[in-house]
Amino acid sequence: MTFGLAIGLDRNSSEEKTAQPLQIKSVLNDIDATIGQTATKINSLKALITIHEYADLEKFYKQCAAKAPNIVAKYADGGLRRIVMILARDEDAGAPANVIAQEILNTILNDQTVTPSALLYITKEIYDALPYQDRDNYQAQLDVGGIKVHRRYGENCHDCFVVSPIGKPDSPIRKRADLVFERFIKPACDPIDFRPKRSDMKVIEKITDEMYRALRVSPSVVAYIGSYPWNANVMLELGFRINTNKTTVILKDAPRGQADSEINDLLPFDIKDYNYIDIPVDVNDLSFDEHISIVKRIRDFVGPTSVSSWKYNYPAAVYEVAQGKVKIVETNGDLDVLFDTRNLLDRDVRDILESVYAKMPEKQALKIKSEQAQLIGLIVMGTYDNIYASVPFYFDKHPKYNGRAFLPVIDSFATPVDGALRLRVTYFEVTGAIKLHPEGYYYCELSRLPDPPVKSGSVVVPLNAAAGP
Repeated sequence: MTFGLAIGLDRNSSEEKTAQPLQIKSVLNDIDATIGQTATKINSLKALITIHEYADLEKFYKQCAAKAPNIVAKYADGGLRRIVMILARDEDAGAPANVIAQEILNTILNDQTVTPSALLYITKEIYDALPYQDRDNYQAQLDVGGIKVHRRYGENCHDCFVVSPIGKPDSPIRKRADLVFERFIKPACDPIDFRPKRSDMKVIEKITDEMYRALRVSPSVVAYIGSYPWNANVMLELGFRINTNKTTVILKDAPRGQADSEINDLLPFDIKDYNYIDIPVDVNDLSFDEHISIVKRIRDFVGPTSVSSWKYNYPAAVYEVAQGKVKIVETNGDLDVLFDTRNLLDRDVRDILESVYAKMPEKQALKIKSEQAQLIGLIVMGTYDNIYASVPFYFDKHPKYNGRAFLPVIDSFATPVDGALRLRVTYFEVTGAIKLHPEGYYYCELSRLPDPPVKSGSVVVPLNAAAGP
């Protein structure tokens, strides 16, 4: 099968600020030199690439998404605003993939409302052929110039975890769950910048640590419980989430031929008084206005008010170090604001921190990298005494925190039975307690208080000693 990938450069205006015109080949070479050499140039702002495997698109898109912010900054004088990619295949609408891709690209490039520096769209036919794990990367269906497409989620969306019956592939349970997810949950989440992630995208019929973590920390959860008899796993996950006192939206199948009161009598007593949103059994009988009304109700519950139901004095994160990789497994406070990045969970911390370091003076970033690596290395080697950071995150290019400093403090760490090292780090603001080092970076003198002097005959009890007999 042959895929056609059309790539276009979207500019802020039709006029460039320099005599050097913006060139698609130059941008592609910055992303991947091989792609730049093999791409077919349409004009100075557009090119075509032939792709034979979907996995090749994944690789190229991830390269582009990671490099796009720096590339847009590099070509700012040329007016570059974003890089747009459209993937089609030869079978789509009976036309060659390249023709379809270019047609969609021309429409998208005229849309001034979407601002991420890298955008990817795929046609509906490609989306429908993807496995569930890959479909999870794309928004609900859109109509672009009469062609149905799906847009790739950006990296900075809020998470909305979705609890749902799973069922076997092609079973009635799976088909119903897919319909509710695609027709109602995705359209509700997309306009408010939430990305729904369904529990079966990663695991099947098993509650995992990752699932519990998502239920605990996701700003919003949608639980589709289906119909009676209720799925045991769904009820277990729902109960766990309710215990967190965070936003939970419950969907269920509307009753068919039975009174609401009879159906509610079959619900577990401890959730029967919750508000539910009914999803009709036959959604094709819904009018357009009725469908939109249900989607809007879900959106109102999921929406921005659910992002910060609890407020913390300082941002914090739990980092997991395992097999040479570091990822964030839990967040508190406005860590996404401090890092200027949403959707922090389960991503490679190195990728996240590179964008954070880019908001600091170069000498500050180099010094904090060095100190943090040294401190984590000491913990891994089993040295726990006198492990204190002195170099804060000091920003000079941050959209909110310019001129302010935050000191990362490891306030606890543990090695659970799975062997992964987990560290809880809190970022305390120390702006009023920093000094400029002669070498050109800021440091903080806040450190451990000295041990009190020991008088003759007194008994010293270590702080970490057990309190009981």
